[in-house]
Amino acid sequence: QWYTKNGHGNIIDTSLEILSRLIHRINRPIEYSDVEEYFDEDFIFQEIKYDLENKRTSNKIEISDDQKELIEKWILKKITQVNFSKIFESFLDDYTLLSDYKKWEDIIYFTRLLGLELPQDFLLNSLIVPEVRSYDEDKSLFNYLEECIIDKQSFDSKIEENLKFENLPMFVLDKHIDYAIDKNLESSFSDVRRHLMNARREYNMKKKLHDFYKATRDVSLLKNCSDDLNSFKTWDAISILMEEKVEQIFCTDKAIEYLEKIDDVSMNNRFVSNSLNVLFEVNSLEAVKYYYNFLSIDFFASASSNFFTDYNAIEDYYVLEDFFNKIYLDKRFERSFNNSANFLEQYISNLSKNDESYKKTISILLEIRDKLTKENNDIGIFHINLLIDTSNNTYYNMKSEPLTFNDA
Repeated sequence: QWYTKNGHGNIIDTSLEILSRLIHRINRPIEYSDVEEYFDEDFIFQEIKYDLENKRTSNKIEISDDQKELIEKWILKKITQVNFSKIFESFLDDYTLLSDYKKWEDIIYFTRLLGLELPQDFLLNSLIVPEVRSYDEDKSLFNYLEECIIDKQSFDSKIEENLKFENLPMFVLDKHIDYAIDKNLESSFSDVRRHLMNARREYNMKKKLHDFYKATRDVSLLKNCSDDLNSFKTWDAISILMEEKVEQIFCTDKAIEYLEKIDDVSMNNRFVSNSLNVLFEVNSLEAVKYYYNFLSIDFFASASSNFFTDYNAIEDYYVLEDFFNKIYLDKRFERSFNNSANFLEQYISNLSKNDESYKKTISILLEIRDKLTKENNDIGIFHINLLIDTSNNTYYNMKSEPLTFNDA
């Protein structure tokens, strides 16, 4: 009858929907006693929450002041039933929800929705609860609790206390670490350090490590985090050391140690670029050797261009010919998938910025062109001429003196 009157496209009245589910549940005609048994207080509030969460706008759900007061009384009663040791259990980098999580989540849901106040102890204890669901407003649970807790000293003390735990859920731990560093809670730094040191996850570590370094200048932590050369955390730590220009010999040794262990494509080569970047940044002679070696075995080994912008270390200028032959004459080499051509051009330009190095560089380039001319290799001649132009232009630009205003 309801659908006949209101149309099948409309959302059925909540009371009728509940009765319909009850009929299906008991599978017989219902009596008032059945409704009384089924309709306990918690059930009613679950139905209210269900309607609100599903935005039943056609029902025009509005919460009156009387209803708000009723919900608030229900929340205060539910708070006494929550056992925080039964909300979740944490282990390694994961957690599982326990029996009292639903009670706690209902309390938080209605409190946030209606702007109610909760006891401060309850809010403080909630800081360790993992945020399973997101709410409509752009605010994490941690930030919400931070706003609601009036006594900031109690808040800071709770953060410090929580950081002593071994197995905080990952997102909760992240928030605690960020807060402790941001607010410079020095008494918690030993615990923050322990968590950063023992963190098993691979990603999103660099900012925390860098922030902690800026707050403490703890170089030893970054070095201690660099043991596993096959982990992102190691290369995040090394990257920070390089950015801060400290322990560069240590970083160089780590880069070479990693590159020495790679002898074929079956090895873990995820961090070849990271290693090469370190060597190029410190202008190590080893950089060009390893870079060429990996190109020679068809490795995808690319260094970021900003790291070799000023690279000019060289021992044997004939390495320029080796690179040229590999990049432009080896038909098996696919240069479009790496930046080796850009590297060679930048390298030649950098080597052409002083008299002695320019003479040796241009001599090798002209020697290469002579060989290509004898071989009638037009494509090779085209590319070597471009590199000769690069060398000459760099050198003559370096030698030319800018005109004064009057001379101009």
